[in-house]
Amino acid sequence: HKRRANKDFGITYSKKLDRLLIPDASPATLVQARSLLQLPKYLTFRLNGNSALYKSYTRRGDRPALHIIVEDLLSLHRLREVILHNDEIVAAVYCLVGTSLDVCKRVMLKEFVKTDDKVLVWLDPDMAGTSAAGAIIRNLDSLLPSTVSIKSTTEIKEPKHHTDEELLRILNQYVEH
Repeated sequence: HKRRANKDFGITYSKKLDRLLIPDASPATLVQARSLLQLPKYLTFRLNGNSALYKSYTRRGDRPALHIIVEDLLSLHRLREVILHNDEIVAAVYCLVGTSLDVCKRVMLKEFVKTDDKVLVWLDPDMAGTSAAGAIIRNLDSLLPSTVSIKSTTEIKEPKHHTDEELLRILNQYVEH
């Protein structure tokens, strides 16, 4: 399971940094260096210098029924992995690389999210994530059509800490409602 994720998503280990290197996509435009023991927990390297919203579609050609906004690349990859191996959920996952929704990211979301779509804001359950989720929902509520359903999850764990079964159960709740 871990080997597949490493191979599929380009996750490698840097001895020099003593961190996992997590790219946003292939070819990478951003890399996060993640540590379990060192502070800061994340080091972010933008390879193109732009502020962007990093997205992962589940299957090419399928229009997503659900748009999921997460805080970090590990959560993006974790959700992507589960969704890619499930034929019932068609979703797009977007990573903010933090908790802010700047102008560039708002413009991109407005382009991707269409009338009658569903948006799930799933940030970390810490104080920063909870506060930012509320601000993002208010921001998206004024930006997107009123027919778009925008919700935040009340899960006490980040997506990267859930099992496949837990993630599918949670996502199905938001797809169905």
